[in-house]
Parts: sequence; structure tokens; C-alpha cells
Amino acid sequence: MQIFRIRAFRQVVLSLVLVLVYCVSMLTFVPISRFSYIKAFSSKETKLKADQDSLKIVFVGGSSLVYGVHSDLVQQSFPKFKVHNMGLHAGIGLKTMLDQVLPYIGQGDVIVVTPEYEQFISMFYGNSSGNYLEAVIDQPRYLKELDFRSLPPLIEAIPSSVHNRIKHVVKLILGKDVDHSIYSGEAFNSYGDMIRHKHFTSTKLAKDEYKGVSYDGVQFKQAEAALNYLQEFEDTVSGLGVTVLFAYPPMMKSVYDDSKPELAKFHHQLLNKGFTVLYPPQYSVFDNSIFLDTSYHLLYSSGITRTEALIDKMGKYIDG
Repeated sequence: MQIFRIRAFRQVVLSLVLVLVYCVSMLTFVPISRFSYIKAFSSKETKLKADQDSLKIVFVGGSSLVYGVHSDLVQQSFPKFKVHNMGLHAGIGLKTMLDQVLPYIGQGDVIVVTPEYEQFISMFYGNSSGNYLEAVIDQPRYLKELDFRSLPPLIEAIPSSVHNRIKHVVKLILGKDVDHSIYSGEAFNSYGDMIRHKHFTSTKLAKDEYKGVSYDGVQFKQAEAALNYLQEFEDTVSGLGVTVLFAYPPMMKSVYDDSKPELAKFHHQLLNKGFTVLYPPQYSVFDNSIFLDTSYHLLYSSGITRTEALIDKMGKYIDG
């Protein structure tokens, strides 16, 4: 009986090792599609690096920035600066977002941090959507920045990332590796803004899709860690005369109406930490009908309205 148990144990261990080797091999040697949305992570960084010696306005956050900022309007309003929209996906985590831009920040730059609220609830270290894992694989330097709390979402993301690579190989074989959707790494303009959603003039969301969704009673479990790290970031760049501004992301009116107490509490927490907050949460609230496909993605025309309001607030802290 003991011999059978040992053999069974060995077989289990061997199977696990083989699975691990297979996954590592797939993630290491099989590339993701060139159309993959996460490809924009490295392309945006490459452009930022090229401008590291220029005066810059850099937006840091998730996909709410991709859909909610028209950088050309920001560029026109502040012509001395080169504008970079580094927004991509909340699942990458605010920690990695800040780590990404830090090496390229220079004298006199302006950093506008606009993270989704989930960064302070459960996503500060990234999530298991696969985008965080792909960002780390694409830019191995982030391995040095990993926190032990980043490991669970990275491990959880492995199956979906391997699955995506298999799909990519199949599509290549079939000659169908083309993606014209808005969720493509080639769907951005030179600033880093999403542009493929221009033709959508009305919401794709069902009328009651976000009914009952709120932050009321939700614990902002990672708020302390996120705000402390943001404070460290600000302290690091302050010696360069860098201005760090905090802006809230767009929010659906229905969600805001059911979340006022919790959001007010978080707002005061930010102010008590001494951050320069451009406006209170209610300033970035919009009717549900002008969001595209999630509670953070504004329609193209709505993004213009939001950007104009954002520029007005930024103007109080930026000289030309």
C-alpha cells in the first residue's frame, strides 16, 4: 500500500511539473498577437521614453483615461508640454502604472493620476484578468518591482494567458489574426487615446445594466497601501519640480447617487493625505446614457466634454 501511495504521489508531482513546464514554455516562447490590447502597454512606454527629456503632461490610470481624455485638446491648451495618455487597463494595477512612468519623469513635468476606484479596493497590485501578467512578461523589469501581494493575481492569470496564446497560434494558422475591434493594441492615436470608438454615438449598455451597483458599504481595503505608494511617488519626483495632480475618473450618475457617503469618505482621506485633488467626486459624474460599454468608458463626444472640464481645473496648477 505504501508503495502505491509513493507512486501516486510521484505521478501527481510529475504531472504538476509537466503542466508548469508547458505553461512557462507557452508564456516564454509563444508571443501574444500583435493586435492584443496589452501591446499598447509597451508602445506607450516607448513613446514616453523618447520624450523623457521634454516637458510633459502624463496621465496615469486605467481605461477610463483611454476613453475619457482627448489629449489633443490638452496639448492645445498647454502647448509647452508634450501630452502622454498612459491609461490602458485597471487590471494592471496602480502600482505598476506608477512604476512604469517613474523612470521617464523629468524637471517641470505634470503628472495627472486618474485611477479607477477599484485601485483602492482590490486592484492596487493588479488583478487576474491577464493584462497584468502580460505586462510583466512584456517588460521583465517589473519583476524587480513585484510585491508579494502581486503574486496571487499573476498566478491566477496564467491559464487565461496560455489560452490566449493557443488561440493566437490557431488564428495565425487559419490566417485570421486580425482585430479591428476597439480593444486592439492598434486602436490608439499618437497620444495614447482610444480613437476606434468614434462611430459609436449611443451607449451599448442596457438601460438598467448598472442598476443597484454602488460603492456603499464596500471596503477600500487597499486604499492605505495605494495612497502611501502614491505619496512615495510624489516625494520622489517633487525634487524635480514635478506637479502631481489627482483627478477622479468618470462615474455614472446612478452609481454615484448610491455611493455618496463612501466616496465622500474617500475624498476626505485623499485631502487629509495632502494630495492636490483637482475636484470632488461629483464633478466627474455623468448621465448613464453617455457611457459606451462600461461604467468608466465614455462615448467619444462625451470624452470631449469631460476633457474640457478637466483642462479648466488643470489650468489652475499649470503655467502654459
